[in-house]
Amino acid sequence: MKQSSGLRIIATLSAIAAVGAVATIAVFATARYAGSAMVFVLFTLTCFLLLGLIAPKPRSYGYGFFAIFFFLGFWPKVAMHAVWGTSFLEAVGDFSGKPAEWDNALIAAACGALGVSVARILHLVMVSRSVHSLKQAAGSRAPLWYVNHCRSIWIVSVAAVAIINFANYHYAFYKIGVNPLLILPLHLNVVVSWLINIGAALWMVTLVFWDLRRRPAVFATSSIPFVEAFLSSTSAMSRGMFAFHAVPYFIGLYASAGDLDRAQGHSALRQAARWLVILFLVALGIVFWLRIPSLHGDDLLKRPRSEVVATFHKDLTKQIPALVLKRWIGLEGLLAVEGSKLRGTELFINVLTESPKSGVDSIFQQIAKVDFNRSDPTKTYLSNAGPMALLYMSDSRPVVFIGMFAIGLILIFSDTVALRWTGNTLLVAVAGAGLANVMAQTNFAYLTIVFLSQLWFTVAVLGLLQGSFRRSEARQ
Repeated sequence: MKQSSGLRIIATLSAIAAVGAVATIAVFATARYAGSAMVFVLFTLTCFLLLGLIAPKPRSYGYGFFAIFFFLGFWPKVAMHAVWGTSFLEAVGDFSGKPAEWDNALIAAACGALGVSVARILHLVMVSRSVHSLKQAAGSRAPLWYVNHCRSIWIVSVAAVAIINFANYHYAFYKIGVNPLLILPLHLNVVVSWLINIGAALWMVTLVFWDLRRRPAVFATSSIPFVEAFLSSTSAMSRGMFAFHAVPYFIGLYASAGDLDRAQGHSALRQAARWLVILFLVALGIVFWLRIPSLHGDDLLKRPRSEVVATFHKDLTKQIPALVLKRWIGLEGLLAVEGSKLRGTELFINVLTESPKSGVDSIFQQIAKVDFNRSDPTKTYLSNAGPMALLYMSDSRPVVFIGMFAIGLILIFSDTVALRWTGNTLLVAVAGAGLANVMAQTNFAYLTIVFLSQLWFTVAVLGLLQGSFRRSEARQ
């Protein structure tokens, strides 16, 4: 009891310190912001409104993660640039930093944040007026076919995930910045890429959900999704993939713990937290190491080991702070579009219908004036635009508001449908985070629509599998 009280006191003091630090930074940023202080205050209020709407129940994982991604992609970057004059990590094209340009960009960002917030407010109002509350639809028991064959299903699933990620590491079906080295027949590259991106993660958390419903006092399999996150992150050479798979799963596990035995639930959460932290640190180190040739050339690995280790250490100390504070998508893309003189209806239509095959020659890459290394045809690195930048190409703030409002509705709708179809909080959390991440990093509207379609199809299939046991129960 004393330990629990002490932890609550520490948590409270930490929260107070964090709020105080943010408030202090906000005051200094307002004073030093290049444009109108009123514009910065409006921008700040809409960003924190976006965050504040995460808390009310019923919560939406998709909205919650997207709100966090949006906030991190905008407010801290603007505040740090205003207070400390920090540089931009991504290219910003012809953006010159004039006060009017800053104001125009932040007003557009405020419109976008407000659009997503209004979607969430509408969701809360509709739910509060609804007679029927949203409940898990899956009951308390796992599908009968899973109960009868669970051991074999787990063995096959874990082996398949390991084999697919091993193949991905060698053939780059889905590896960040690397073009596929092997094209499979029947468009199977799409299937393998989907499994590595999020499909395998959704399947693993589904198995855990069924396992906990089959024997709620046993948590032997609850750590396996962290292993899947580790394998997919390292094989795809993505520093963020582990977090996007593992963190929402942990949050979903925490949310589901109340339905299980209290002592066992707390034990499972402590174990899960250890897996989360340890594997994340290991995955981060491995991915940084694997990226050394991409950052410094293949010849570096042939040099003395001490020089390679020194370079690795330098990369860690330099890039980890940037990874935490600067890697989030949003501000640079919007500033690049603000600096462009080409905004308008025609450009907006062209960018919405643009093919991903345009790659480094795409509209946004040209607007941002990204400096590409075209000497290596096996690699393609793009600067992500984000939905705000694409919408702002219309040169219309109402279009930005409506577009972000629509994105908010899609995120919330996807959560609601996934929970109704599967009753699986773990799956809803991982799917919501995956969709929010893809939405936040949108470069091509086509690819985002494809991801959304694949996600809905996967959830529908898992919902059918989840619902199969209810038919068995009905026959009994």
